[in-house]
Amino acid sequence: MSEPIFNHRELYEFLYNGNTSQAIKIFVDKTNPEDFTPFLRNAYLSSLNFGIYNYILLRKNLSLHECCAENAQKILLSTKDTFIETGIDIISSYGNDTRCMIECYSNPHIRAAVCYIHRHLSEPLSLETISSEIHINSSYLSDLFKKEVGYNFCDYVHKQRIRTAKKLLTNTKLSIQDIAERCGYTNVGYFSTCFKKITQKSPSEYRNEFYQ
Repeated sequence: MSEPIFNHRELYEFLYNGNTSQAIKIFVDKTNPEDFTPFLRNAYLSSLNFGIYNYILLRKNLSLHECCAENAQKILLSTKDTFIETGIDIISSYGNDTRCMIECYSNPHIRAAVCYIHRHLSEPLSLETISSEIHINSSYLSDLFKKEVGYNFCDYVHKQRIRTAKKLLTNTKLSIQDIAERCGYTNVGYFSTCFKKITQKSPSEYRNEFYQ
């Protein structure tokens, strides 16, 4: 087994900078289940899990030990057929960790804004509200948000609400209406439109495909 296979540095860097989708692409592109014995599959996934954990710990001084422990359990249950899926789950679990999302921003105003968003996703959110909460000008926050985060304010809020909705669709039996409300959408039709725009699937299609 060659050293580059176990070298996940490029993947770590994309994940650290908030680009989870690119980190997943790197993992999928370089990983072939046929190259691994059962023992090496577990070793490979463990190197991925502990490598990401330690990279974040060293770079951010942030210990995501609960995430790491949950991933270790996933690895124990992994098979050849679920090998790639488990790796994707490991990467996604770190990329979607709220603390990690907040800590990846060095600007204190953006960190405060993102923290507020994640704590109030089920409530109405506006630039004016958050600007007032963190005591800065709303126009300045709007410009800063796009520069630092890479999305405008509204797109980021929708992105995080849909991320939460995906978890609720696959981890609970809540109705689409209830999930929409928990994610801050008072109109289920609008929720479905936003969901499909980001995932290319309706909420029902996303849930059904997961359980098939």
